[in-house]
Amino acid sequence: MLICAAALVSGVLNGLHRFSMAAAAYLSFNVVGIAAVLFVTPFMPTVAHAAAWGVTASGFVQLGLLMIAARRAGFDLTPLPPRITPEIRRLGRRMLPGLIGSGVTQINLTIDTIIATLLPAGSVSLMYFADRLNQLPLGVLGAAAGTTLLPVLTKHLAEDDDDGAHASQNRAIDYVLMLTLPAMAGLLVLATPIMQFLFAHGSFSLHDAALSAQSLRAYAFGLPAFVLIKVLSPAFFARGDTSTPVKIGFFTLTINLMLNLLLMKPLAHVGPPLASSLAALLNVCILSSLLIRRDALRPNGQMFTRVAQMTVASVVMALVLAGVNTLFPMPSSHITLWLGIMLLVEVPVGGLLYLLALQIMGVLDLATVLDSFKRRLARRKKKAGPAS
Repeated sequence: MLICAAALVSGVLNGLHRFSMAAAAYLSFNVVGIAAVLFVTPFMPTVAHAAAWGVTASGFVQLGLLMIAARRAGFDLTPLPPRITPEIRRLGRRMLPGLIGSGVTQINLTIDTIIATLLPAGSVSLMYFADRLNQLPLGVLGAAAGTTLLPVLTKHLAEDDDDGAHASQNRAIDYVLMLTLPAMAGLLVLATPIMQFLFAHGSFSLHDAALSAQSLRAYAFGLPAFVLIKVLSPAFFARGDTSTPVKIGFFTLTINLMLNLLLMKPLAHVGPPLASSLAALLNVCILSSLLIRRDALRPNGQMFTRVAQMTVASVVMALVLAGVNTLFPMPSSHITLWLGIMLLVEVPVGGLLYLLALQIMGVLDLATVLDSFKRRLARRKKKAGPAS
């Protein structure tokens, strides 16, 4: 109940273009949950009891923070007796496809898990750990882009500003690909050391982590598609069409199942992740084709050029990182320490290489970005000054 109410208030804040607290409040789930496990466990029968109470406590914290943020935004939320108004009826009609479609992703994951149980022992764990890593950029980039884009598109369309809506859509695609393409390249190259450093402990051996890295690469292959689905779907939602993305989702769900059955035997634990990635690519192709046909998406030559340049920059970064891994093979002792040092060096170096490549090709002006960041930081300090 608390988390559902928090989601509602987050929607209000997003509609008011107050995205920071709506996103940050959910961190309390982790912070309060970890604190409960560390400090409340001695007073509980088991760790599980402490973790469960931590979930409940985090619900109060999330809702409280969001309610405070809504009040500061001038939107005081007061519970009222429910009334079935025309607006509520319209909301219900538009919500229904979304309620059904929200289960498509979960059904996809369930299919992958069921297929994995038919594979050699341990396949479920190999895929699960890989999916956890893949969800990091997907959750951060995809969810953030989709959440912020929907109210922006809705505002432009309500003001009959089609050019503004198209510009916002193209800009969102540009931004997410600028971050997702290097994330995909980095995961493809560094999948093995990342999985070994994070999970090769206890019963999960280095060999198990290397196998899980193969699943991670299959997931990473579809990472841009997974993120683009979250960016393209708001173009339908903002125009009142909540059913089309759902229909496409169920179609690709069927394709995912067929691909799973085709790939499970020859590719084992790599088959289901690769099937999900291919289904996501098909989903993006259908969504973008329909949007272009409806004149709801206008990709231009400049956007295609920039995406090509980002791809080249990502490939350059990946090749350099692969060369570093070849020059410095993993030693036979102190493996965890070596992996940690290598990742600590390779990740920032790869990021700098990517930014430098973008700068050379004219995709990004680092000086302008830095100046913009400084101005934004100065504005925030100025706003916080009187309050403090």
